[in-house]
Amino acid sequence: MKNTQSFLLMLLIFLAVGGVNAVLGLLVLSYALISKFWFVILYIPSLVLLGVLFSRIKFPNTIYRMGGWSLVVGFLGLLGIVFYSIFIENIDEKVLYIFVSIATTGMIITYPFLQTEK
Repeated sequence: MKNTQSFLLMLLIFLAVGGVNAVLGLLVLSYALISKFWFVILYIPSLVLLGVLFSRIKFPNTIYRMGGWSLVVGFLGLLGIVFYSIFIENIDEKVLYIFVSIATTGMIITYPFLQTEK
């Protein structure tokens, strides 16, 4: 009887936490849909999904080399944009987001390749 009650209490706690998380998730989604930064907010789950994909699947070395080049190009583009916007004039944020996405895609691709198996 005591095990059943503790199990039901634990289930109730999980349902309460899950319900709160679902409501907060819907609020964030609704804010993302009406906000002008919806592409930035929806970009985060896509990065998580890409990271899970590249950590679970073994790809050929060519893909990992392309990820390394993507990382280099993304960081060089970010440096160029930062210095250009500091010293010359401001640049549109979308160009900055493009190079950030290139760099993060390179990080996601090359991270599992750099991990050593024990």
